[in-house]
Amino acid sequence: MIRDPVWGDVELPAQLLPVLDSPAVQRLRGIKQLGFAHLVYPGATHTRFDHSLGVVAAAQRVLAALGDPLAGTDRLAVIAAALVHDASHVPFGHTLEDEWGLFGRHDEPARLGAMLADGRLSAALERAGVAAAVGDLLTGSGDWRAQVIAGSVDADLLDYLRRDAYFCGLPHVYDQRVLHALVLAPGPSGPLLAVRLTDRGLDRPDVRSELVHLLRLRYLLTERVYTHHTKVAAGAMVARAVEAARAQGLAEADLAGWGDHPVQAVEVPVEAVYSIKPGAGSKEALA
Repeated sequence: MIRDPVWGDVELPAQLLPVLDSPAVQRLRGIKQLGFAHLVYPGATHTRFDHSLGVVAAAQRVLAALGDPLAGTDRLAVIAAALVHDASHVPFGHTLEDEWGLFGRHDEPARLGAMLADGRLSAALERAGVAAAVGDLLTGSGDWRAQVIAGSVDADLLDYLRRDAYFCGLPHVYDQRVLHALVLAPGPSGPLLAVRLTDRGLDRPDVRSELVHLLRLRYLLTERVYTHHTKVAAGAMVARAVEAARAQGLAEADLAGWGDHPVQAVEVPVEAVYSIKPGAGSKEALA
């Protein structure tokens, strides 16, 4: 039982304690969820480790709202996938991957596959009997179980919206009753996770407005936190240093075992930083 400031007590199945204790998951304690946002919002020091536990809590609530349709190993696999879904993240991942394009995305099958093959993590998942299922959920499966972790309204979104707002001190939350509108709807190749917008043939404007509120909250965080000019400027400095280090041999695989601190401590000659020609992911190119 782990006490989380956002969700309260998070109960982790005993079979997954070795997964939690693996270096691949514990490394996430050293990676801030919001990069340099703490320079603007001092409370925004929460980590991807915290977020991973939050996604476990959110996934459990999604399954409960659906009437707990899974049991045994099937349910355990979804919880395990929630716990390790961010284990392939590198420090300042969104800055280095999405904004600057220096490395591939953390959720690419190749990166996820390499993470899941990590010795202690792989062994822990094998002992829990969920290694193959977790790999399928994170890298291949498009069924509703995978959508609990990565879908339109998923456990990842439900946690980071609440967590980021909470630790930035922004008084904006969504109504958790939106979970009760989640259903399994028929799809072309099996059930899909969906949101029920009607009840006994009548429109549910409260559910519709809550979905709009989720989008509005995501936009608000993007505007005030994720793209805040101070955060972006600090990220650009680190990205320049990493880009220069990459020109001197730094590889994506080198970052796989790092937290934020080693990246911030990267030393490259000043002239190397200023000699970089603007690349596809640089700020000059984006501008």
